[in-house]
Amino acid sequence: STASNPFLNAIPSNKWSFSFMLLNHWSKLGEKVRYFAPERDIDGTVLQPSTFLEIMNVVKSSDQPRNEDVPKSRKEHFQQYYHRVIENPGNNRYLQRHNEFLQNEISIFCGKTEKQETSELEISASKMDDLLKCPMKFWFSDRLKLKDIEFNEEQKKRQQRGNIIHKALENFGKEKGFEKNQRDFKQACFLLSEKLEEEFKKYKINPDENLLMNNFFKIYREGLRDGREANILVRLLKWNREFLSDFQESEFEQAFGMKKKYHPNSWEAVEIKNDNALLKFRGIIDKILINKENKEMIATDYKTGKVDYKDILEKISSQIIIYYFTLKEYFPEFDIRLTYEMIKSLKKKEYGISGLIENEKNSNFLLIPYNRKVVEMEIEEIQRHYLDLAKKVISGYFHLAEKEKQEKACKYCEFERICRKGCY
Repeated sequence: STASNPFLNAIPSNKWSFSFMLLNHWSKLGEKVRYFAPERDIDGTVLQPSTFLEIMNVVKSSDQPRNEDVPKSRKEHFQQYYHRVIENPGNNRYLQRHNEFLQNEISIFCGKTEKQETSELEISASKMDDLLKCPMKFWFSDRLKLKDIEFNEEQKKRQQRGNIIHKALENFGKEKGFEKNQRDFKQACFLLSEKLEEEFKKYKINPDENLLMNNFFKIYREGLRDGREANILVRLLKWNREFLSDFQESEFEQAFGMKKKYHPNSWEAVEIKNDNALLKFRGIIDKILINKENKEMIATDYKTGKVDYKDILEKISSQIIIYYFTLKEYFPEFDIRLTYEMIKSLKKKEYGISGLIENEKNSNFLLIPYNRKVVEMEIEEIQRHYLDLAKKVISGYFHLAEKEKQEKACKYCEFERICRKGCY
């Protein structure tokens, strides 16, 4: 057995003192020691900076100049020849992966599988985003239906919060809550508070007894019944009164392309097609507001997460685009506007209407707000891009994300550990 020390056995373990001793020792070494701290959690969530960092000279790794004297890694060296096949006499697996990625053949690395029997592809907005970012990711998530075996409690809590808020707003809208909001703001606050509490009961959550849940839902729940400004849903009702009061009719959680068994009022799937592929879209639009007299409509999507219109311009975000295809199919004579209603936090740029995407009824362009400007996106060009990707899927080709997309496509990807991009 391990020898024991009679003088130390009774002393309790003090990890804080041990850490403090190490820190004192390291601090004496001056610039010989560098400390590293993560900015994000494993799932991409922004972490709160430690108070310890307040006394440190913080330098982001992206701001550090590259030392040209340090030789490039093998991976960095070969990436210079990204679009070229490289001779591989020694059967190096990294070069094998590189070459097969560039060649349209069925192999272990290139992402080529057997051709699909039909030229039809039915897809949701979230799966379309996977396909736009990285067809390999679409292969894992949609075709193989792989899921992370590790339980992520924080991610589940955020998803649950999003579901509760969405459902409360849906039921509030279906009970004419937004119409009531125009006439009697206090009554609207009370009704939305009731709908939120109903959802808590369905999920068996009692924020009054659970301090963690109380804090987690604080900006959505506290002060809602009384119409306090510090509540983000109160602010949502106020911006609806201010900016969306010209629309008389409304639809909430309007499904399209969904099974009638679960969504009896679902519209039919919206299609785009060419000679090579037929894409059928399905999804649910959070809120549709209609002004029949002026032939105008606006569709909004509630967002408890991040919004970036640059993703739409870079063709890696499809949700709003698919909503547009759907509304254009069912309301061809209307001017269509689309936007996000951000309800992430009370920080300045994380709540409110994020800007309008617009399309006039005879226009072939979507007008996307970005960097205080408006950028035109040609609708036919978007459709061509979507159908080109659909053709590859139908042909059985699930390649890796292009190099220029990898920064966003690969960051926080749940399939990183099995992706062929990292194989050597």
